[in-house]
Amino acid sequence: MTILDPVYDSTMDNPDAEVAYELIQTCSREIRSLVSQYKLDEVQITIRSLDTASFETLKTQVQSISSLTGQVILQKDILSPEDTRPSGCVASTVSNLATVYLFVKGRVDLNAEATKARSRLEKTQTAIEKQLKSMAVASYQEKVAQSVRDADKAKLTDLETEAAALQETIKQFEQLQLE
Repeated sequence: MTILDPVYDSTMDNPDAEVAYELIQTCSREIRSLVSQYKLDEVQITIRSLDTASFETLKTQVQSISSLTGQVILQKDILSPEDTRPSGCVASTVSNLATVYLFVKGRVDLNAEATKARSRLEKTQTAIEKQLKSMAVASYQEKVAQSVRDADKAKLTDLETEAAALQETIKQFEQLQLE
């Protein structure tokens, strides 16, 4: 008896499902990371989508995200791109498609967390500068494959989104300290 090896079938490709799957997995991973970082028992999560397609995906997959985090989440909200950032939360950028927010007001030392956020912002800005520098090399367009250039551009977009979210988080911590 001969067993045939699997054969690739391009008709089975579904790029939209792949993006949705990756979004769900990354959101779950980021939630676990935030909860671990802030060591909170009672978790309140908000996910803000940055485009309408990711909003629809997140809205329909809230239970999957909750299950994949392995955490007891007391409150889970999905915000559309038009909604404002929730107050009292720290942000973590999942990708250029979504940002995860963890409610921390009254639960953590705001000064220490603001310092940590500033440190992360500095590292992110350094990574952005490094990425821009590598993309600005004269032979970059000719010698680097298009797929690598696309990946570099996506990485740069993710870093810029993360930097913006960290700046907002720092402002949020400063505002919470005044309240």
